Amino acid sequence: MASPRGPDATSDEQEELVLLARCRALLSAADSAVADSTDAAAAAAGSVYIRDRNAVLDKLQRLVRGGKDALHIISDFDFTMTRYWVNGERGPATHRVLSAYSGMSDSYKSMESELFHHFYPIEISTTHSHAEKYAAMEEWWCRVHDGIARERLTEASVAAMVTETPVTFREGVEELVGKCEREGVPFLVFSAGLYDVIKAILVRAGLKTPNLHIVSNRMKFDDGGVCVGFHEPTIHVMNKNEAGIRGSPYEQQVQGRRHAILLGDSLGDVQMAEGLSHDVVLTVGFLNHSRDAQLEAYGRTFDVVVLDDGPMRFLRSLLDAIVSGGRGRDQGMRRRERETREGNEKEI
Repeated sequence: MASPRGPDATSDEQEELVLLARCRALLSAADSAVADSTDAAAAAAGSVYIRDRNAVLDKLQRLVRGGKDALHIISDFDFTMTRYWVNGERGPATHRVLSAYSGMSDSYKSMESELFHHFYPIEISTTHSHAEKYAAMEEWWCRVHDGIARERLTEASVAAMVTETPVTFREGVEELVGKCEREGVPFLVFSAGLYDVIKAILVRAGLKTPNLHIVSNRMKFDDGGVCVGFHEPTIHVMNKNEAGIRGSPYEQQVQGRRHAILLGDSLGDVQMAEGLSHDVVLTVGFLNHSRDAQLEAYGRTFDVVVLDDGPMRFLRSLLDAIVSGGRGRDQGMRRRERETREGNEKEI
């Protein structure tokens, strides 16, 4: 098929036009119009809101042009990889998986519930200052972790609790993680939840792949295998920063990978890409509830907003485009090298 620039268009120009068309198709596939909150069909389809289409188009082109070898993915866990709504009720976060465990004392469950009802409204508040929310989250997490340490849990307890209270993964998560493993794309789960619970959930689901790493609040076990506290630092929703991976195997794995896709459901999750240097970061926020109250803030914070607990459809299509785009670039380079070599041979 002839290039829109005409038969004289260079191979490079043709490749750029193909890339642009592919990225525009990604945007067209995403429902950029904000459906009415009562539109159940649109919600079920997983509507996507993009506030600045031109800026997102530019990032998409750069990501696709860079290919898979330049990419890594940073994702929150609770209500990003997992569903927020399960059978019409709020699904369990990792802390809730623990508190629901039959081996937990009634006093812990009462304390955890009281703290949740006090601090959660502050976490999602649009009126509290950053400093107020930061202090509140620090207090909340530390008090919960102190309570967990008093329960004297074991590693066997963690395995049992994820069986008792299973989580439901967001549609498309298994395919996204599997694609990243096959294509060698590093995948970081960065969570303010519980490392040991997340790992047990992923292992149980067959998703703890070699390329997937977890940074989260990790239990500290004594020589008898009993939890006696948590390793520092405490990670909560207001201080998630990719600097927490410094010195880890994941840091070595992402050396030279200057492109990132960031996934999160909290406004504070956008910080997860800070700490490592990137050329391009596409941020995707999952607005699972309170659309009318929070859409404006999410639209300002994230490049792409997936509405109403929607699926990973946009991310799966984007990863497909990045993988094929990188392969197309490599093929183009090989073709140009061949043409140059053949031209030199003719001159000789």
